Amino acid sequence: MSQRGVICLSVLSLLGAGQLLRAAPVNVEDVYNPRDKLLNRTSTTVSYEHDITDTGFDPTSDEVLAAQLKIILYDDSRHDTSEEVNINLDGSNYGTYEVDFGHFKTFVDIQLLQDDGKLVVTLTRETGDFYFDKSVLKVRYDEDGLVSATPTGGSTPTGGGTGAGALAVPEPASLLLLGLGGAGLGLAGLIRKRRRAA
Repeated sequence: MSQRGVICLSVLSLLGAGQLLRAAPVNVEDVYNPRDKLLNRTSTTVSYEHDITDTGFDPTSDEVLAAQLKIILYDDSRHDTSEEVNINLDGSNYGTYEVDFGHFKTFVDIQLLQDDGKLVVTLTRETGDFYFDKSVLKVRYDEDGLVSATPTGGSTPTGGGTGAGALAVPEPASLLLLGLGGAGLGLAGLIRKRRRAA
């Protein structure tokens, strides 16, 4: 390979690694904290909104790849009757759940966020009384369509953090090392060729 070819290969490796680093998805977290809101007979419903547009998400050019909502509720007393909450996301009923365990996790249908970057959550007390601690929405999105990934998402409550909505994306540091390795090999070949010619 000529000296010019080795230099071109090195430059292309570095440029390719830089583009791959730029294409990494963005991870954001939006937290709503009502400061231990008690839901009981006099206060039965709380509605709030998660908004990821204030983190830089643009629904017209960015694409939601995965989203997970975690709602933290806890019982006010261990010695009373069972507590149940009904959860509604953007007008869709996600069902009624018992509060005793304390956490509700679900992978959110990504289309709910894609349209406007907002998710309206309504919690309605069905039975008993309990505290609403906080709500955390974690979203992974593609800035300006740079990441090519097939999004998966569901709407089934789950207790774990894996499953639908999980995406395998290479780490930017690994991609940078790969590009630098290619550039280093090209440079080493150039140096070896010059030494032979001398």
